[in-house]
Amino acid sequence: MKKLILVLLLASMVMMSLSACGTDSQPTQSASPPASAPVSPPPEPPPASPPAEAPPPAPDEPKPGPDPQDGLPVEKPFDEAVIYQSGMHKVGADIPAGIYLVIADDSILSSLTVKDGSGSDANVLTIDAFTEHSIIGVEEGQYLEVRGASFVGIEYTKALFGIMYDEYGFYCEGMYLAGFMIPAGEYKLTPDADAMLSSYTIYSDATQQKVKDIGIIGDSGSYVTLKSGEYISVRGATFVPA
Repeated sequence: MKKLILVLLLASMVMMSLSACGTDSQPTQSASPPASAPVSPPPEPPPASPPAEAPPPAPDEPKPGPDPQDGLPVEKPFDEAVIYQSGMHKVGADIPAGIYLVIADDSILSSLTVKDGSGSDANVLTIDAFTEHSIIGVEEGQYLEVRGASFVGIEYTKALFGIMYDEYGFYCEGMYLAGFMIPAGEYKLTPDADAMLSSYTIYSDATQQKVKDIGIIGDSGSYVTLKSGEYISVRGATFVPA
């Protein structure tokens, strides 16, 4: 759909350009005045107009990820989303820079890895293994490798988690953005009965590199308070507003 829109837009721009060229009429040669008629001197050209000011630069094309005004994504309709598949993706070439929701498929374990290059000496910036869904923020020039999962810009996914809560009455394990995917506030986390270990991690951004809090969820559960713009990753547990 986006490719079709882009093609139509480019085609319309070309047609407008050709149309503008076609309106330029060729000057016609005026008839020579009779020999007996006096030839008047040509009129003086009008004074030159000052050069027109250059138009302001066009605003940058919006990118996936947070709105700089409040740090949260601007919600967009899911039917406009581009779904990316497993594999290695160069940010800025294969995918735009931004924040992505990575959703596990039927694999036993899904993973994502972010590197600062494609060579064998590239540094691993983030690595995450998950069974439900994760979130990752990437910058231009980085490389994102996804295994056993597909991913989409987070700004297209807000409504999905409201549907989840309405359907089940709780949020399942995975990673969430407070203030967008779930409301900011206090939550109670309850361990799954069959989980070997239940835990949570709170991050201050989507790169998963800035940890604010981490904890083990005991048999009686745990409480956490999330601010808008914080990310929480929950493993082996469900949670509900407290």
